[in-house]
Amino acid sequence: PRPAAVEGEETRGGEGGALVGGGGKPGKSVGLVHEKLDGSASLSNVDAESYLADLGAEIRRSSGHEGRINVTHDVTRGLTLDAETATSLGLITTELVSNAFKHAFPAGRVGSVRVALHKGAAGALSFTVSDDGVGLPEATDVRSSPTLGLQLVTALMRQHDATIDVERQNGTTIRITIPLKDAPTP
Repeated sequence: PRPAAVEGEETRGGEGGALVGGGGKPGKSVGLVHEKLDGSASLSNVDAESYLADLGAEIRRSSGHEGRINVTHDVTRGLTLDAETATSLGLITTELVSNAFKHAFPAGRVGSVRVALHKGAAGALSFTVSDDGVGLPEATDVRSSPTLGLQLVTALMRQHDATIDVERQNGTTIRITIPLKDAPTP
C-alpha cells in the first residue's frame, strides 16, 4: 500500500465522485518532465503535447484500467512549457486523471477521460480534465477539499495564480486557467 501522503483520502466511500481522492503517482510526472527536458534542445522548454500524452498513457497503464477507460489528449501543437509549469501541470494531471479512474467509473463502468491544454488569446493557459463518469457530487468543493490530492492541486494553482471552474454535467469537467508571464511558444 502507498503511504497516505501519496494516495490521499476519499471524499465518499466506495463509489465516490469523479476526480476526487488520490491514487496517482506524482513521481512519474516529475520524472517525465526531467526526461523531456533531457531530450530538449533547451533546458527551459517541455513539449506539452508529448509530455501530457506520455503522462496520460503512463497513468492509464499503471491504473489497471487499460481495457475499459480511454485517455485522450487535445493540446495545442507546438505549445511548450517552462519546467516549473510543466511539473505543476504534470502533478495536477496525475492527480485528476488518477482520481477519475478511481471514482468516476465504479463497478467496471466503461468511459473516457480527456486532458486538454490550450493557450488562449489573452495569453493564459486553459487546462481541462474531463470525464464521462458518474460525476462529482454537488457537495464536493474542490477548492476546500479535505483530501490531500486536491489540496495539492489547490496549492499548485495558487503558486501560478490560477483559477478553477468545475462543471458537473455528463460527468465532471475541471478547468484551470493559468495566467502566463512569458510563454515560450504559441
